[in-house]
Amino acid sequence: MIDNIYYVYIYLDPRKPGQYVYGDYIFDAEPFYVGKGKGNRYKDHLKKNKTTTTNPHMFRKIRKILKEGLEPIIIKVETSLNEQDSLDLEMWMIWAIGQNNYKSGPLVNISCGGYGSSGWKPSLEIRHRMSKSHKGHIVSEETRKKIGVSNKGRTTGMHGKKHSQKTLLKMSYSKLDLLNPMYGKTHSKKIKIKMSIDRMGEKNSFYGKTHSKKAKEKIINANSKQYIIIFPTGEEKKIKNLTSFSISNNLNPGCMNNIANGHQKHHKGFRCEKI
Repeated sequence: MIDNIYYVYIYLDPRKPGQYVYGDYIFDAEPFYVGKGKGNRYKDHLKKNKTTTTNPHMFRKIRKILKEGLEPIIIKVETSLNEQDSLDLEMWMIWAIGQNNYKSGPLVNISCGGYGSSGWKPSLEIRHRMSKSHKGHIVSEETRKKIGVSNKGRTTGMHGKKHSQKTLLKMSYSKLDLLNPMYGKTHSKKIKIKMSIDRMGEKNSFYGKTHSKKAKEKIINANSKQYIIIFPTGEEKKIKNLTSFSISNNLNPGCMNNIANGHQKHHKGFRCEKI
């Protein structure tokens, strides 16, 4: 029997009131930390000091709030959860709100949460929440404006800025991994055959159509491997399509391919190497 003794909690900054909407969850102040636990775990962060904390950013945030004579607002978002559901919800909320260290949101969480959930598979209830948040949570026009203002910089810290390519890739990969129901899995042979049949004939969106000459060239170039061609004169040239090069230079494509794969030394004085 699994004990439903876990909960997911969130810390809010009382200095930044507003309406912050994430799927089904609406908070009256800006969130800055999400966690899961049991018992009095949600109070532990208030007892941390510089020597015991593993998250100095959160320590500084709480101390600044306390110095202003205020206290962080602590809310138990969901209670009576089993451990797996609490891990799933913690991970989703961190993703939905966004982390400061990735410049995607206000949370000071260092990790993406969900420790202990390898082979992550959210419960039906958690998946429903995730799906609903992406299909569009209906809110009033006034709330929409507030969300828009917060997203333009107040909650994300990105007003007038752009993410670096590296940061965008990190954000993209982390979100794709979390939301992809096939993450860490593979289709069975039976499913693969069924998927193939479902895309045959008139069921294929490209059925009865052909690519234009320009589109074909783009596809060929995109799928072509790169080679270094060494001419009989010793000159070297980098190319992308070995077959096209061979035909245009009156060479046998098969022989040039053999050279590239190490099965032949040269052809009419030409040599080539795969990059």
